[in-house]
Amino acid sequence: MGFWVSLVMLKRMRKLFSKSENVTYYLLILTLMFVPLYMKFPLLGISKTFVSIRLEDVLILATFLSWLISLAFKKKIFSLVKSDVFFGLFVFFLIGAFSSVSAYWLTKTVYLNLAILHLLRRFELMILMPIAYTVIKGLGSRKKIIALLLMVAFIVNLYAVGQRWFNFPAVSTTNSELSKGKVYFLTAEDRISSTFAGHYDLAIFEMMIVCISVPLVIYLIKKKDIFGSIFVATNSVFSFVILILTAARFSFLAVFVGVTVGFLLIGRKRYLLALVLLFAAMMLYPSQLRDRIVSTVKVNLLGSFSSFTATTEQQQRRGLLNIPTLPAGEEENKVKGGIPDIVPGEPTESVDLGVYRSLSIRLNIEWPRALRAFYKNPFYGTGYSSLGLATDNDFLRMLGEVGLFGTVSFLLLLVMIIKKLWHRFRNSSGFDKYLMVGILSMLVAFLANAIFIDVFEASKTAAIFWIIIGVGISVNRKIAMKGVAK
Repeated sequence: MGFWVSLVMLKRMRKLFSKSENVTYYLLILTLMFVPLYMKFPLLGISKTFVSIRLEDVLILATFLSWLISLAFKKKIFSLVKSDVFFGLFVFFLIGAFSSVSAYWLTKTVYLNLAILHLLRRFELMILMPIAYTVIKGLGSRKKIIALLLMVAFIVNLYAVGQRWFNFPAVSTTNSELSKGKVYFLTAEDRISSTFAGHYDLAIFEMMIVCISVPLVIYLIKKKDIFGSIFVATNSVFSFVILILTAARFSFLAVFVGVTVGFLLIGRKRYLLALVLLFAAMMLYPSQLRDRIVSTVKVNLLGSFSSFTATTEQQQRRGLLNIPTLPAGEEENKVKGGIPDIVPGEPTESVDLGVYRSLSIRLNIEWPRALRAFYKNPFYGTGYSSLGLATDNDFLRMLGEVGLFGTVSFLLLLVMIIKKLWHRFRNSSGFDKYLMVGILSMLVAFLANAIFIDVFEASKTAAIFWIIIGVGISVNRKIAMKGVAK
């Protein structure tokens, strides 16, 4: 009797597991919707950091477990591991794990729980690429997931409008207090973040949407799909406008780089003049973005700004320690812009001061800290979490945290991905060809942004990025799986 019961249970389990790939597919779609739309409310706090476990982490874990069950049931784990991209992914994680262990035992530069947390966070985000690669099958699935992404972007944009003009609430992780899930409302000076954790994250997301959308608009126009082309074009313009409202200079310039690459790939060089004129027009239209870009040229490149000079002995002594010197009150009115928090040598204009400090923090604190970590252990770095939560340069961050071995392995992984996307681009047609153009454009823009922002560590944008990369390399997946080592 027990034998027959066990046999029936086994058959039912096999039937259940046989559907696990479909479950993974729908969980991946849910992840693509949930990550950008659900604000970063904490679920479980982590000691020694204000980074928290969130609902999106639980969802991605469920997606990963479902995917593992599907691979195990269909005996595809070993064939997947043989692929160069996924082998490269494994090597990168292995080096990261060794680096963190050595940082804890040898250089004593990390707390073990934080190093493991940062390692798992990277695994959590990057594993979405092979998941998307294996469960996205066929042209129909790719069209659906890109259409869904664009619809999600439209909702994000609508919320951004509501946040700016209709007092919709915001949630941020820009400091330890706000990261507790505190809901607040933007002031006139604040930059919009929509459903994201900060304006930089939102800007990166909009950058990705614009880069993917522009080639698809051209494709839809060629196909005479009037409704589709109007929606994608409108949404692309909408996303570009929201990006401008974030006043994120680096994402704005990265969009220009990415879209330029897209036009070159599809042979639309004549569009480049229109692109230059569009970006020039944005520089003429009054906005925080324009003011910050002008200030960047004036302050960072030309060094032409009005600086504060200490007028009292107390201010001079405090200025030697680089401590804000100007007290609020009567003296505050003497400073143009009314900035009470300022030290000698800093600009007196509020926009200039923000731009000045943005670059100064990178040049004087974050980037030298990463280089010191690299010099301390050039081969393996000082471990994940050793540089804190931000370096504002992903390449220097990798050098500092995982050293030459980790950085080279990651760059080789990117090279392999680009080669596959390029191969798909050269050997595809129709929707897939233009999708490859959009994904390659997005990847180039993402890497350009990584020079000044930690884009690969921003959980919302990085999760979406790796899903899209997985969708891209899923083109001609059946052919690839027959020769997985190619």
